[in-house]
Amino acid sequence: MAATSNLRANIQTQFKKKLGEVSQKVMQAEKMAESQIGEVVKKVESIRKVQTARVRELMAEARKLKSKELIEHVEAARKQIEEKAATGFASLLKKLNLPTNKELDKLNRKISALEKKLKDLDHELFGK
Repeated sequence: MAATSNLRANIQTQFKKKLGEVSQKVMQAEKMAESQIGEVVKKVESIRKVQTARVRELMAEARKLKSKELIEHVEAARKQIEEKAATGFASLLKKLNLPTNKELDKLNRKISALEKKLKDLDHELFGK
């Protein structure tokens, strides 16, 4: 009887330890993802500010000259800048190997399922 009790206590201790380790790793992954996303947002915002300033400069030049051709040129440049920004942003996300919202949702569902299995196992083993 004492051996069973010791075995049960040992299993329960190991179970709690593993659950704590999993929780710590999940929190570390969340912190790292938040940090990377923050860096991406800062870089994108910086790029956007530079590009917006350049577009304003071009628009101001166009207004001064009031040339239809120049205004069309500026509009084309604006579209090109926007396209490059979108491409750059997508490339940056890919280089950082950041998961998509869809991938994060899938991971969250898997974590929830694992947590449920762990709780069910705990109830089954220890009656809690």
